[in-house]
Amino acid sequence: MSEKKYKPFKNLILIEKKEAEKMTDSGLFIPNAEERAEDFNLGTVIDVGDEVKSVKKGNEVFFKRYGAEVVEINKKQYVLIQEEDILMIGK
Repeated sequence: MSEKKYKPFKNLILIEKKEAEKMTDSGLFIPNAEERAEDFNLGTVIDVGDEVKSVKKGNEVFFKRYGAEVVEINKKQYVLIQEEDILMIGK
């Protein structure tokens, strides 16, 4: 069975949320990483609606914590947000 493809509507942006690091580069364990994951709003843009002008596929973005919808597509979780919920774009 093939995977379904979806396109965000109008000004919506589909984001793959990055997980909080559980271990630092130097090997230190971060014990409360699961608790911090809720507040970690950094992700990669997977697709954008036709009205989105400020970001494109592949951009890394910080977005507002509230107002995001969690959606599951092909057994993988993504975040769906409005364009105005983007706070910063990685360069």
